[in-house]
Amino acid sequence: MSNALGVVTVARCIMEADKYSAFKGPVKYASNGHWLKDIVLELLESGTAQKELGALDAYVKGTARPTAEEINAYMEEVGSKVRLEPWDPNPLKFGVAGCLDVLVNWNVVGTDCTVMHRRKKYPGFRLPQSADVRILDHRGYKAPLVRIPTKQGFRMVLVAHDPIETENLWEAARALAAAADGRDSREACGFAGAEMPCVNMDVMPDISGFVDFAGGVNFRNAYDVVQAKQQVRFRMNKHGARVQEETAMECHTRGGPRMDPPYVLNEPFLAVLGSERLDMPLLMAYITPEDWKDPGDIAK
Repeated sequence: MSNALGVVTVARCIMEADKYSAFKGPVKYASNGHWLKDIVLELLESGTAQKELGALDAYVKGTARPTAEEINAYMEEVGSKVRLEPWDPNPLKFGVAGCLDVLVNWNVVGTDCTVMHRRKKYPGFRLPQSADVRILDHRGYKAPLVRIPTKQGFRMVLVAHDPIETENLWEAARALAAAADGRDSREACGFAGAEMPCVNMDVMPDISGFVDFAGGVNFRNAYDVVQAKQQVRFRMNKHGARVQEETAMECHTRGGPRMDPPYVLNEPFLAVLGSERLDMPLLMAYITPEDWKDPGDIAK
C-alpha cells in the first residue's frame, strides 16, 4: 500500500505557530522521542527548515488563525480534505496550517505506454534520452536509479524498492537523493530512456504522533500541539509531476498572552507628515475626538 509523509508543511506549521506566539529571541523546542518530532526538531534547531522554507517561498504557504473553522476554510480553499476538530473560542488556543504545491515539467514531454506488473497492465509513460533521463547503478540499491531533471530546476529520483514503513521514509528518501547526486553512482549500460507508471496518489498520513510537540519552551507562553492532520497528493504523467501537501494543527499556549498587546492611541494627538529631507511639514495638526471618523476611500 502506498504511503507518504510531508515534512515541509509540518515545519511550516511550527514556524507559523512561533510567529503567532510572537516569541522574542531564539526558540527552543521539546520532543518526547517520537520519530516525527525528532526529525522536525533537528530541522528547526539546525536552521535547515528556516533556510529551505525561505528558498521555497513560491511553493509553500502558511497561516495561523484563532479558530478551527478558519483553518478548515483555508484548507477548503486549497482543495484539501484536512479538517481540524473544532474547539471553543479561547485566547490560549489557535490553529496553524502549512501548504505545499509544486508543479514540475519534464524537459521533454513523454509518450504514453503500458507498464506490466504481475501480469496486470497499468497506464504509464516513456521518457526518451533527449529528456536527459539518467539510469544509474549504485551499490546501495538492487535496481537502477532513474534520475529525471525538470524545467523548474528540481529533479525526480525513482528506484524500485521493498515496502517502506512511513517512519522510515525520511531516511530512505535522504539516502536515495544522496545516491543519485553522489560520486558512487555510475551510468547503467543497456538503457535508452525510461518507462514508468503514471501516478495518482492521495493519502492521509497519520501524524498524530506529533501531538505534544512543544514550541517556545523557553518562553512563558510556550505552546503544545494537540491536533495534527495531513494530506499528501502526488500525480505524475508524461508531462511532469505535481506534489500537493497540506498539514493543519491545533496548538494550546501554556499560559500568558500569545503576544504583547498593541499600543492604543486613544487621546487627542499631534500628527506630523513629512520627510527627513524636508524642513517644512506636509501636515501638522492636533486632532481631537470630534474628527475621529472613518473617511471612506481616501483615494477618491
